[in-house]
Amino acid sequence: MSVEEKLRRHDDYRSRQDAMIVVAVCGNQIVGAQIGFALIAAPEIARLLPCTKKGDYYICEGFVAEPYRGQGIAHRLRIAMDRWMKDQGFLRRIVRISTQSNLAALRRHGFRVVVEQAIKNVPMRIAGNGIMRVPHACVLMSRDVAS
Repeated sequence: MSVEEKLRRHDDYRSRQDAMIVVAVCGNQIVGAQIGFALIAAPEIARLLPCTKKGDYYICEGFVAEPYRGQGIAHRLRIAMDRWMKDQGFLRRIVRISTQSNLAALRRHGFRVVVEQAIKNVPMRIAGNGIMRVPHACVLMSRDVAS
């Protein structure tokens, strides 16, 4: 899925007063983005947390196009989003991940696991046209905006 297609998937967030979309551009092409909104607007995520704060901000999507990965773009997007969040009075960034590589990368940037939840019977495409149901995990991580 292209970056533009991923952004179009989140068109409904653009009209939210507390939504923010930070993009990375190379030439005329969007090569990465982070999209977020106040956690109180995501009750399905907020209810998973043991404690929510008024200043929590949920990053619902973050991505960098494949050819541009490994160049620090995600880090710069995170810095830009943190700067905006701090200016708006948000105190903590919440992200949801589902891969071990993301977990390790976010830990290197000061995130800590807040909650881990197993999700059973997630449909996953396999070779051919088959679908296999596999156990899956969802991890919520947080980091103070000031750090």
